[in-house]
Amino acid sequence: MSLSWLLVLGSMLIAFGLPFLFYGMVKIMQNVTQTRSDLKDSASTMQRSLEAQSGSVQEVLTSQEKLIERIQHLEAIVTSEAWDTMAAEKQGRIADHVLQLEDQEVSDADRAARLARRVEKGQV
Repeated sequence: MSLSWLLVLGSMLIAFGLPFLFYGMVKIMQNVTQTRSDLKDSASTMQRSLEAQSGSVQEVLTSQEKLIERIQHLEAIVTSEAWDTMAAEKQGRIADHVLQLEDQEVSDADRAARLARRVEKGQV
């Protein structure tokens, strides 16, 4: 008889415990489903943010490439043969002008007159 009481008591405990067990299982499944949904939302938000940042990075790279190209063009202009020729001609003209000034003999009277004009103009 004691064995039958134990079986009855065990059956009653299982019968009363099963609804709580099922309730707990349902709650756990709801939490898992909610967590998955939250993760999907977070992943999609992160994906959109990453795409936006990728676009910004691409714009910066494009701008940087344009600047590099401009610098290369400027370097080509500065170092070109025509630039060197123009600079040499300008130096030659300056040297000729300096030599002309040295060749001219300026009298003391002319120097004094030029200095007087500069003093009158306030350039000294």
